[in-house]
Amino acid sequence: MVEVLDQLPSAGDVMQRLRDSYEVQLRIALHLGGFNEGFDLSPEVVERIAKLSVPMVFDIYADPEDA
Repeated sequence: MVEVLDQLPSAGDVMQRLRDSYEVQLRIALHLGGFNEGFDLSPEVVERIAKLSVPMVFDIYADPEDA
């Protein structure tokens, strides 16, 4: 996740201009092989996402037949 966040603009004014002009969101797709699988986000990642000030959307797909 850090590698993805490193690709985003770090300057706050850039993100603000994007939010002013567009509906910006961080969308994460999770493709799971079964139910009750989890994931975690480190405190560093949570802090960096919070600084973006954009909604975080999770699309979760589970296919227990692949498990």
